[in-house]
Amino acid sequence: MQRDDLDAEQELALMKRWRAVGLPGALSSLVRSQQSMIALWARRYSSRECSLADLVQEGNVGLMQAIERFDPQRGVRLGTFSSWWVRAHMLRFVERNTRLVRGATTSARRRLFYQLAKTTAALSRDGAVPDSAEIAEALGVSVEDVEAMSSLRTPAASLDTPAHDDDVACMDRVCDPGPSPEDELAGAELAERLHGALDDYAAGLDGPALAMLRSRVASMSPTPLRDLGAQWGLSNAAIRRLEKRVSNPLRRHLYRRMGDAVVETLGSC
Repeated sequence: MQRDDLDAEQELALMKRWRAVGLPGALSSLVRSQQSMIALWARRYSSRECSLADLVQEGNVGLMQAIERFDPQRGVRLGTFSSWWVRAHMLRFVERNTRLVRGATTSARRRLFYQLAKTTAALSRDGAVPDSAEIAEALGVSVEDVEAMSSLRTPAASLDTPAHDDDVACMDRVCDPGPSPEDELAGAELAERLHGALDDYAAGLDGPALAMLRSRVASMSPTPLRDLGAQWGLSNAAIRRLEKRVSNPLRRHLYRRMGDAVVETLGSC
Protein backbone atom coordinates (compact mmCIF):
# COMPACT_ATOMS: atom_id res chain seq x y z
CA MET A 1 0.00 0.00 0.00
CA GLN A 2 1.28 3.45 -0.88
CA ARG A 3 2.45 5.65 1.95
CA ASP A 4 0.98 9.13 2.43
CA ASP A 5 2.99 11.32 4.80
CA LEU A 6 0.83 13.47 7.06
CA ASP A 7 1.81 16.29 9.36
CA ALA A 8 0.19 16.76 12.77
CA GLU A 9 -2.45 19.21 11.49
CA GLN A 10 -3.50 16.95 8.64
CA GLU A 11 -3.65 13.99 11.02
CA LEU A 12 -5.89 15.95 13.40
CA ALA A 13 -8.19 17.09 10.60
CA LEU A 14 -8.58 13.56 9.22
CA MET A 15 -9.25 12.13 12.66
CA LYS A 16 -11.98 14.72 13.28
CA ARG A 17 -13.63 13.92 9.94
CA TRP A 18 -13.54 10.19 10.69
CA ARG A 19 -14.91 10.61 14.21
CA ALA A 20 -17.62 13.07 13.16
CA VAL A 21 -19.19 11.39 10.14
CA GLY A 22 -17.24 8.16 9.62
CA LEU A 23 -15.79 9.36 6.31
CA PRO A 24 -14.08 6.31 4.69
CA GLY A 25 -11.60 8.48 2.80
CA ALA A 26 -10.30 9.98 6.05
CA LEU A 27 -9.79 6.55 7.58
CA SER A 28 -8.07 5.32 4.42
CA SER A 29 -5.61 8.24 4.54
CA LEU A 30 -4.81 7.59 8.19
CA VAL A 31 -4.19 3.89 7.49
CA ARG A 32 -1.97 4.62 4.47
CA SER A 33 0.14 7.03 6.49
CA GLN A 34 1.21 4.21 8.84
CA GLN A 35 2.06 1.50 6.31
CA SER A 36 5.81 2.15 6.37
CA MET A 37 5.84 1.71 10.15
CA ILE A 38 3.84 -1.53 9.86
CA ALA A 39 6.17 -2.85 7.16
CA LEU A 40 9.20 -2.04 9.34
CA TRP A 41 7.93 -4.12 12.27
CA ALA A 42 6.68 -6.89 9.96
CA ARG A 43 10.15 -7.31 8.45
CA ARG A 44 11.62 -7.47 11.94
CA TYR A 45 9.29 -10.25 13.11
CA SER A 46 8.95 -12.21 9.86
CA SER A 47 10.24 -15.78 9.80
CA ARG A 48 9.70 -19.13 8.12
CA GLU A 49 6.58 -19.70 10.23
CA CYS A 50 5.19 -16.16 9.89
CA SER A 51 5.16 -14.56 6.47
CA LEU A 52 5.58 -10.85 5.86
CA ALA A 53 2.07 -10.59 4.39
CA ASP A 54 0.47 -12.21 7.45
CA LEU A 55 2.32 -9.89 9.81
CA VAL A 56 1.34 -6.81 7.80
CA GLN A 57 -2.28 -7.94 8.02
CA GLU A 58 -2.02 -8.40 11.79
CA GLY A 59 -0.34 -5.01 12.05
CA ASN A 60 -3.26 -3.38 10.24
CA VAL A 61 -5.68 -4.99 12.69
CA GLY A 62 -3.69 -3.45 15.53
CA LEU A 63 -3.61 -0.11 13.70
CA MET A 64 -7.41 -0.07 13.43
CA GLN A 65 -7.70 -0.61 17.18
CA ALA A 66 -5.19 2.18 17.75
CA ILE A 67 -7.17 4.59 15.55
CA GLU A 68 -10.33 3.82 17.54
CA ARG A 69 -8.54 4.69 20.80
CA PHE A 70 -6.34 7.53 19.54
CA ASP A 71 -6.80 10.97 21.12
CA PRO A 72 -4.86 13.59 19.11
CA GLN A 73 -5.58 16.22 21.76
CA ARG A 74 -2.95 14.64 24.00
CA GLY A 75 -0.20 15.84 21.70
CA VAL A 76 1.00 12.39 20.64
CA ARG A 77 1.30 11.49 16.95
CA LEU A 78 -0.68 8.55 15.60
CA GLY A 79 2.47 6.68 14.58
CA THR A 80 3.88 6.82 18.10
CA PHE A 81 0.60 5.72 19.66
CA SER A 82 -0.24 2.99 17.15
CA SER A 83 3.23 1.43 17.18
CA TRP A 84 2.46 -0.33 20.47
CA TRP A 85 -0.78 -1.82 19.13
CA VAL A 86 0.84 -2.92 15.88
CA ARG A 87 3.71 -4.65 17.68
CA ALA A 88 1.36 -6.30 20.20
CA HIS A 89 -0.77 -7.86 17.46
CA MET A 90 2.28 -9.04 15.53
CA LEU A 91 3.88 -10.58 18.60
CA ARG A 92 0.70 -12.40 19.54
CA PHE A 93 0.47 -13.73 15.98
CA VAL A 94 4.09 -14.93 16.10
CA GLU A 95 3.56 -16.61 19.47
CA ARG A 96 0.39 -18.36 18.22
CA ASN A 97 1.98 -19.64 15.03
CA THR A 98 5.53 -20.62 15.97
CA ARG A 99 4.51 -23.43 18.34
CA LEU A 100 1.55 -25.74 18.75
CA VAL A 101 1.69 -25.36 22.54
CA ARG A 102 1.05 -21.85 23.77
CA GLY A 103 3.02 -20.90 26.85
CA ALA A 104 3.49 -17.13 26.60
CA THR A 105 -0.04 -16.43 27.75
CA THR A 106 0.55 -13.04 29.43
CA SER A 107 2.05 -9.82 28.11
CA ALA A 108 4.97 -10.11 30.55
CA ARG A 109 5.75 -13.65 29.41
CA ARG A 110 5.46 -12.65 25.75
CA ARG A 111 8.06 -9.91 26.28
CA LEU A 112 10.28 -12.38 28.11
CA PHE A 113 9.91 -14.90 25.28
CA TYR A 114 11.49 -12.47 22.83
CA GLN A 115 14.11 -11.06 25.23
CA LEU A 116 15.35 -14.43 26.43
CA ALA A 117 17.68 -15.30 23.54
CA LYS A 118 19.23 -11.82 23.42
CA THR A 119 19.84 -11.71 27.17
CA THR A 120 21.27 -15.25 27.24
CA ALA A 121 23.69 -14.38 24.44
CA ALA A 122 24.80 -11.21 26.22
CA LEU A 123 25.49 -13.08 29.46
CA SER A 124 27.38 -15.84 27.57
CA ARG A 125 30.02 -13.61 26.03
CA ASP A 126 32.67 -14.72 28.49
CA GLY A 127 32.09 -18.36 27.56
CA ALA A 128 30.04 -19.38 30.59
CA VAL A 129 26.45 -20.46 30.08
CA PRO A 130 24.19 -18.47 32.46
CA ASP A 131 21.71 -20.35 34.60
CA SER A 132 18.04 -19.44 35.07
CA ALA A 133 18.75 -17.40 38.21
CA GLU A 134 21.28 -15.18 36.42
CA ILE A 135 18.94 -14.59 33.50
CA ALA A 136 16.03 -13.85 35.84
CA GLU A 137 18.14 -11.31 37.74
CA ALA A 138 19.24 -9.61 34.52
CA LEU A 139 15.67 -9.31 33.25
CA GLY A 140 14.04 -8.56 36.59
CA VAL A 141 11.65 -11.51 36.43
CA SER A 142 11.13 -14.72 38.38
CA VAL A 143 13.14 -17.88 37.84
CA GLU A 144 9.86 -19.73 37.21
CA ASP A 145 9.04 -17.47 34.25
CA VAL A 146 12.53 -17.90 32.78
CA GLU A 147 12.33 -21.69 33.01
CA ALA A 148 8.83 -21.73 31.50
CA MET A 149 9.86 -19.58 28.53
CA SER A 150 13.12 -21.52 28.09
CA SER A 151 11.14 -24.70 27.65
CA LEU A 152 9.22 -23.11 24.78
CA ARG A 153 12.45 -22.67 22.82
CA THR A 154 13.21 -26.39 22.81
CA PRO A 155 12.18 -28.32 19.68
CA ALA A 156 8.56 -29.42 19.78
CA ALA A 157 7.87 -33.16 19.70
CA SER A 158 6.04 -34.39 16.64
CA LEU A 159 2.51 -35.67 17.15
CA ASP A 160 3.27 -38.30 14.52
CA THR A 161 5.72 -39.95 16.94
CA PRO A 162 4.31 -43.14 18.53
CA ALA A 163 3.41 -42.55 22.16
CA HIS A 164 4.05 -46.16 23.24
CA ASP A 165 5.32 -49.39 21.74
CA ASP A 166 2.07 -49.98 19.83
CA ASP A 167 3.11 -47.68 16.95
CA VAL A 168 0.01 -45.54 17.43
CA ALA A 169 0.88 -41.87 16.88
CA CYS A 170 -0.04 -39.27 19.48
CA MET A 171 -2.20 -37.48 16.92
CA ASP A 172 -4.35 -40.58 16.48
CA ARG A 173 -5.13 -40.54 20.20
CA VAL A 174 -6.32 -36.93 20.18
CA CYS A 175 -9.99 -36.19 19.62
CA ASP A 176 -10.59 -32.73 18.20
CA PRO A 177 -13.88 -31.33 19.57
CA GLY A 178 -13.64 -28.19 17.42
CA PRO A 179 -15.24 -27.48 14.06
CA SER A 180 -14.04 -29.36 11.02
CA PRO A 181 -11.88 -27.63 8.38
CA GLU A 182 -14.92 -27.67 6.08
CA ASP A 183 -17.02 -25.83 8.70
CA GLU A 184 -14.27 -23.29 9.27
CA LEU A 185 -13.93 -22.67 5.54
CA ALA A 186 -17.68 -22.27 5.16
CA GLY A 187 -17.73 -19.79 8.02
CA ALA A 188 -14.88 -17.80 6.53
CA GLU A 189 -16.58 -17.68 3.13
CA LEU A 190 -19.84 -16.53 4.73
CA ALA A 191 -18.01 -13.81 6.64
CA GLU A 192 -16.29 -12.64 3.45
CA ARG A 193 -19.62 -12.46 1.61
CA LEU A 194 -21.20 -10.58 4.51
CA HIS A 195 -18.40 -8.02 4.63
CA GLY A 196 -18.67 -7.49 0.87
CA ALA A 197 -22.43 -6.96 1.11
CA LEU A 198 -21.97 -4.47 3.96
CA ASP A 199 -19.35 -2.55 2.00
CA ASP A 200 -21.68 -2.32 -1.02
CA TYR A 201 -24.51 -1.06 1.18
CA ALA A 202 -22.26 1.49 2.92
CA ALA A 203 -21.18 2.89 -0.46
CA GLY A 204 -24.69 4.28 -0.93
CA LEU A 205 -24.77 6.07 2.43
CA ASP A 206 -23.24 9.26 3.71
CA GLY A 207 -23.42 11.61 6.66
CA PRO A 208 -25.44 10.47 9.71
CA ALA A 209 -26.76 7.38 7.90
CA LEU A 210 -23.23 6.08 7.30
CA ALA A 211 -22.24 6.94 10.85
CA MET A 212 -25.30 5.07 12.16
CA LEU A 213 -24.31 2.00 10.14
CA ARG A 214 -20.76 1.99 11.47
CA SER A 215 -21.53 3.04 15.05
CA ARG A 216 -24.57 0.89 15.73
CA VAL A 217 -26.30 -1.15 13.01
CA ALA A 218 -23.21 -3.08 11.79
CA SER A 219 -21.01 -2.62 14.85
CA MET A 220 -19.84 -5.45 17.11
CA SER A 221 -20.17 -2.99 20.04
CA PRO A 222 -23.19 -0.83 19.17
CA THR A 223 -23.25 2.71 20.55
CA PRO A 224 -26.42 3.39 22.62
CA LEU A 225 -29.04 5.39 20.74
CA ARG A 226 -29.18 8.03 23.46
CA ASP A 227 -25.45 8.66 23.08
CA LEU A 228 -25.75 9.02 19.30
CA GLY A 229 -28.73 11.33 19.71
CA ALA A 230 -26.81 13.54 22.13
CA GLN A 231 -23.77 13.53 19.84
CA TRP A 232 -25.73 14.55 16.73
CA GLY A 233 -28.30 16.78 18.45
CA LEU A 234 -31.28 14.53 17.56
CA SER A 235 -34.32 13.64 19.65
CA ASN A 236 -34.99 10.08 20.76
CA ALA A 237 -37.71 9.70 18.13
CA ALA A 238 -35.49 11.08 15.37
CA ILE A 239 -32.54 8.86 16.21
CA ARG A 240 -34.82 5.78 16.26
CA ARG A 241 -36.23 6.73 12.85
CA LEU A 242 -32.70 7.08 11.50
CA GLU A 243 -31.79 3.63 12.80
CA LYS A 244 -34.83 2.07 11.10
CA ARG A 245 -34.05 3.97 7.89
CA VAL A 246 -30.63 2.34 7.87
CA SER A 247 -31.34 -1.13 9.29
CA ASN A 248 -34.52 -2.08 7.40
CA PRO A 249 -33.07 -1.61 3.88
CA LEU A 250 -29.89 -3.32 5.06
CA ARG A 251 -31.86 -6.42 6.07
CA ARG A 252 -33.45 -6.59 2.60
CA HIS A 253 -30.09 -5.89 0.92
CA LEU A 254 -28.39 -8.74 2.75
CA TYR A 255 -31.21 -11.13 1.95
CA ARG A 256 -31.03 -10.26 -1.75
CA ARG A 257 -27.25 -10.73 -1.76
CA MET A 258 -26.97 -13.82 0.45
CA GLY A 259 -30.39 -15.45 0.49
CA ASP A 260 -31.02 -18.17 3.04
CA ALA A 261 -27.47 -17.90 4.41
CA VAL A 262 -28.58 -15.02 6.63
CA VAL A 263 -32.17 -16.06 7.39
CA GLU A 264 -31.30 -17.81 10.68
CA THR A 265 -29.51 -14.71 11.92
CA LEU A 266 -31.72 -11.94 10.52
CA GLY A 267 -35.09 -13.63 10.13
CA SER A 268 -37.29 -13.33 7.07
CA CYS A 269 -37.49 -9.95 5.33
